Amino acid sequence: MGFGRPATFSRIVHTIGQEADYPGGAAALLGSGTRLVAVLGPDGTEVNGLSDAPGTLRVLGAASVTRGVLRLTGADQPVLTDKIKAQADALPPDARTIDPSIRYHAGRIAESNRTLRR
Repeated sequence: MGFGRPATFSRIVHTIGQEADYPGGAAALLGSGTRLVAVLGPDGTEVNGLSDAPGTLRVLGAASVTRGVLRLTGADQPVLTDKIKAQADALPPDARTIDPSIRYHAGRIAESNRTLRR
């Protein structure tokens, strides 16, 4: 596809590279009315990201583990926060201090994309 040509897309991935809790970040874009649930890895326990119930809206990477975005999981927030902390604590020593295990988000994003329901 060349520049300037019209195109139709069935899916758009929007990436922001800023603090998700800041004004204009992922939490603000999602809005307080959005309800998110955990996207679990193949083992059914590791949190790979968040999505809405139908799975059409997904939040992956570092944004999915920030306080402002996790707040959108409602009553599930304390359990998910504990799971994410446990995931970070299980990492090699050089990754444990990178809260919350940012080093491994690339693998989690890849897994989430591989298992995306179509």
